Parts: sequence; structure tokens; C-alpha cells
Amino acid sequence: MKKLALAAAMLLAGQFVNAQTQKGKQNFGLSGIYQHSTNSNGNLNSATAYPADQVSKSTFANIGPSYGYFIADDLELGGALSYTYNRQTNDYYSFPTTNFNEAKTNSFGVSAYFRKYVLYQNKIGFRTGPYAGYQWGKQDYNYIPGTSYGSKYTSYNVGGNFDLV
Repeated sequence: MKKLALAAAMLLAGQFVNAQTQKGKQNFGLSGIYQHSTNSNGNLNSATAYPADQVSKSTFANIGPSYGYFIADDLELGGALSYTYNRQTNDYYSFPTTNFNEAKTNSFGVSAYFRKYVLYQNKIGFRTGPYAGYQWGKQDYNYIPGTSYGSKYTSYNVGGNFDLV
């Protein structure tokens, strides 16, 4: 019953909302993602007949603001900034050996986009258009027993977006 009431409230609210995609309007945004996973495996090492355990963990986070300006009705030109953190670990134990490795990435990005909005009754529809971006960062790798190294990287990307609005 609560789900039905929530759906009805959203439908009613949609009747009073209008997209503001006219020339001169501005669009401010903030996006964020956080993901974490842990996987554990236990089995028998056939070569040594001892138990073997493996635990893998992954953490990913991204946050960034965006700004767009409508240069004409339903045409938006904008840009976005981003920060990304990614860490993956793998811990493997099989008597008498223990292995651990870790990879960490910190990166920053900037992108520019152009979007065309196609709306039904100025309420619902989609937006689409090209984008181009640049990203730079640092990757660090650590391996036990005591091996580690790091590297810096840059990347460029271009593509197209399609979003429901």
C-alpha cells in the first residue's frame, strides 16, 4: 500500500513540474558513487593438501560537480570535474605461503559536454550529445614481501551520452 501511495504522489508531483531548459537557464549538479565488495574463497590446495584461503576486496568512490548553461532552448553546453579513488586487495594464504597484493588509484578528471533535450510536454524525455574528457592520476602497487611501485597516467576520452530525464 505504501508503494502505491508513493507512486501516486510521484505521478501527481510530475504534473506540476516543468523542465527548465530555456535559453539562459543554468544547471548545477553533483554526482557521487560508492561501491565496496568482499569475496572469500576457501578450498584445498591439491599440491600441498593444505587449506587455501583467498579474500579479495574492492572499494570504488567517485565524486564531482557539474555546471551547464543553456545556450538556446533545449541546448546545453557544460563541464564537469571529478575525483576517483579505487583500491583493490587480494590476500591469499596456503600453508606455508602468504601472499598479499594491493592496487590503489587516485585520479582527477575534467570534461566538457553538449546536450540536446527532447521532452514531451516539457516534463519527461531524454537528453543526448557528445562529450570529451581528460583524466590524470597515480597508481600504486604493493606486493608482499616488500615489492612496490607506482606509476602516473593520463587518458583522453570522447563519446556520447543518452540519459532519461
